[in-house]
Amino acid sequence: MAARSLQCAVCEKVLNRRSQLRTHLFAHAGDKQYACDVCGRKYTEKKNLVIHSRTHTGERPFECSSCPATFTSSETRRRHMSTHTGEQPHQCNICGRRFAWKSSLASHALTHSGKKAFACHVCGRKFSRRDNLQCHARTHTGERSYACHLCPAAFAHLNTLKRHLANHTGERPHKCEVCGKTFTARYILSQHKNIHSGVKTFSCQFCSRKFSSKKGLSRHTRTHTGQKPYFCHLCPAAFSQWISRSRGLLAYEILHKSTRAAEPLPKRLAWTLDHRGLQGNERS
Repeated sequence: MAARSLQCAVCEKVLNRRSQLRTHLFAHAGDKQYACDVCGRKYTEKKNLVIHSRTHTGERPFECSSCPATFTSSETRRRHMSTHTGEQPHQCNICGRRFAWKSSLASHALTHSGKKAFACHVCGRKFSRRDNLQCHARTHTGERSYACHLCPAAFAHLNTLKRHLANHTGERPHKCEVCGKTFTARYILSQHKNIHSGVKTFSCQFCSRKFSSKKGLSRHTRTHTGQKPYFCHLCPAAFSQWISRSRGLLAYEILHKSTRAAEPLPKRLAWTLDHRGLQGNERS
């Protein structure tokens, strides 16, 4: 059967099996009779409600046979296994990013198509994929359900937590053959290579500027939207970039050390503290 026959005509998502496509179509029909008792979210199938409910209970009954990771569903575990085998046979012919699943590649391809059918009801920003819209929505709600077990940090997205964990382990197995820079994920390396090739495939929807990586585009887009998705776990401060958050945390920690030791605060950190009024609050 041709792959196109398994593509949803509504959202263009590609499914691996006809039965999956048939089940997926219920999501567009609006018939969601199974509601979560905790948050009210609704589902077309009871099994999806059961999987979702585990995000509230913390139950993760599916264990990886190669590492301590656990999952809420067998499908999530199956996809995780590809991280151990390293097999990613499906490559995007535009940006070079590779995927373990053909359906993941097809879903990713929508980011290059320019079609953005999913709009945020808060700020109006549009997305090519529904899951990207759902991730974006958390920047408005402040939901940060993925917590690091090694430090107080918490994140809105699972992938962000995974990248954060690499900061603790120091593991950066993917190395650029041109400059020697190392990365925590293969797709980040693929995007990094565009810097050397000069290819800029990611365009800003607000202006004509282009970028070699999706991360660069996302960082730039926030200069238009004013979004500040990175929150400090020590104070109410929010930041548009992770590096700004890191500087804020460093300044906060040094401030506490300086006040305890009755030492003057380093001048180079004054700008970080002044915008939150931390220096005055701590020393009053």
